Amino acid sequence: MNHHPNIHPGKPVVHAHQLSLWTAERWILENISFDLFRGAFCVLLGGNGAGKSSLLRTLAGVLPSSWQVVGRCEVLSEVPCISGKMRSLGVSWLGQHQEVSEDMTVQEYLSLSGWSGLLPFDTEFSAQCRSDFAVDSLLGDRLSALSGGQWQRVRLAQALSVRANLILLDEPDAALDERWRRVLWRVLVERKHLGTTVVLALHRHLEVQSFVSNWIGLEEGRLVFSEGRPGVYPHAFVERLFLEKSLTRQYG
Repeated sequence: MNHHPNIHPGKPVVHAHQLSLWTAERWILENISFDLFRGAFCVLLGGNGAGKSSLLRTLAGVLPSSWQVVGRCEVLSEVPCISGKMRSLGVSWLGQHQEVSEDMTVQEYLSLSGWSGLLPFDTEFSAQCRSDFAVDSLLGDRLSALSGGQWQRVRLAQALSVRANLILLDEPDAALDERWRRVLWRVLVERKHLGTTVVLALHRHLEVQSFVSNWIGLEEGRLVFSEGRPGVYPHAFVERLFLEKSLTRQYG
């Protein structure tokens, strides 16, 4: 597989080889293999139930204890920084759903130290994210009072306030209007240019097409393609996804 010229040519940040995921009932993922390097911007494509969320959760290490991972799924523990020294790899994960107390204020929520409790906030990133997503005016509000779009902006500001080398986002554009999606894409591209590897599942593929380096297509838990050639967009697969979605709305 060829890689985007901006991607570090060394050891991959994410390495999956014949990765499979088993629950008590069925295989969620089957024999998936791909590599992602430093600075990659990867979009996961696939319909509902294709395995996108499960793959992201596997990479984040947040699977239920009863689920079994088969094969290899490696996330590089250290990556080279500009000085040539090695630095620990931090992972920032944001799923579609999150259980938190609705009585918590936005300020209290933003003070939480990353999804795992292990990643310290970066003061610069935290201030910039609060400004980018305009959440300072919401600090005294309780989470229960937020609209869907406000809640998503707060979640993004919190998740992106850590200096992570791998960012994993599951439909981060949910509930965001065009203005805030543009902010999100800008923030993620800035992180990509800093060498962060970004992996996300989303439905608005055309909005990010110009800066995506890798496309991964999933169907019923199987890898359909893993594309990393610059400028190559999986038109046929995306058109089929939109057709299936249209038919589901019309006849489902």
